[in-house]
Amino acid sequence: MTNLSVQRTSPRAENTVVGKVSALRQSQDPSFFRLRRGTSLLDAMLEPAFHQIKEELKANQSPVKDELLALAVLLLARLDEKPSNTRLARALASSTSPYSAQRFSTLIRCEEPEELFTHLQRAVRYCDNRVCPFDLARIVFGWRESQLPYTRKRLISEFYGLTQEAAA
Repeated sequence: MTNLSVQRTSPRAENTVVGKVSALRQSQDPSFFRLRRGTSLLDAMLEPAFHQIKEELKANQSPVKDELLALAVLLLARLDEKPSNTRLARALASSTSPYSAQRFSTLIRCEEPEELFTHLQRAVRYCDNRVCPFDLARIVFGWRESQLPYTRKRLISEFYGLTQEAAA
């Protein structure tokens, strides 16, 4: 039996990014609106707010790859002002109008950050931009080599309605 230890991104990183994007929204900062309209990871990286968040993460000893941070910031800026507590995969699998299994499979198979941005953006929009921001940040920060198998497994389990223990 193989022992897989999973090194997660610090919850502080998720909390910091969600909090900072929320603060940008509350302050009506013009960079928030540019992030909300951003269409590529480069758009996020060109914003001073991105670099402020990046520096705060470094100061908290919770560094995140630039591409994943840009992806998280762009997606979080798109969320509704009053997001839901529903996790993304569960929202996609809602019984009223479930996300297609093929689209979900395409999302799960994403490798590159730009590709992931395209598919996560579509999935979030499908949920009317109302998903748990902390779950969304956890998904994005989990899309790195050391955590990718765990993140994919968790999303698949949630999408198909299994508990984490049942999927193990």
